[in-house]
Amino acid sequence: MTTTYDEIQQAWKRELQNSELQPLRQGFFKDLASYIKRLKEAQRNLDPKSLKAIVMEEEAKRLEQLLTQLVDRRLEKLWTHANKDQST
Repeated sequence: MTTTYDEIQQAWKRELQNSELQPLRQGFFKDLASYIKRLKEAQRNLDPKSLKAIVMEEEAKRLEQLLTQLVDRRLEKLWTHANKDQST
């Protein structure tokens, strides 16, 4: 399955809106890494000052931000769950 910006954004949104860890399809993070890599490779083949290159650079930056926030939120949920289990 090809990862899209919308899929990543939806996963991020679900994770923020729900207190429980949200399921992600198998290979999600691997596909996301490949998607970002492809964006950066395609961008390198363009004139850095072209609109397309600038848009691709911004998309890659935003994806990396979403990924960081998604992972941070998931780790926070795991930490909270683990601490809750220890206190009972």
